[in-house]
Amino acid sequence: MATEGSAHGRSAVITEILRYLLEHPDAKDTIEGITRWWIPPQRPQGDEWKRDLVQGAMDELVARGWIVRRETTPSHVVYGLDKQHLATITNSVRSESADDVRT
Repeated sequence: MATEGSAHGRSAVITEILRYLLEHPDAKDTIEGITRWWIPPQRPQGDEWKRDLVQGAMDELVARGWIVRRETTPSHVVYGLDKQHLATITNSVRSESADDVRT
């Protein structure tokens, strides 16, 4: 069962991933690479930026259709942006940014 903190953490991770992809729309990586390279290292939440939180965020983005999941081998999965949804993603990130300013 997800707590409010983990739901907020996943939302923050989703926003960070989408921001990264808007700047690097051709980027593709594994969960480990996304955790290491796409998420800013210095965050106040610290421990919330774990692999399982990033995996949950990516699963949600795949379910939305915004991210493509490609299994290159049974143990190697690569994720990347579905550029057909670029406008929707841009609007979502702008909305999140506006909410951050109001908070």
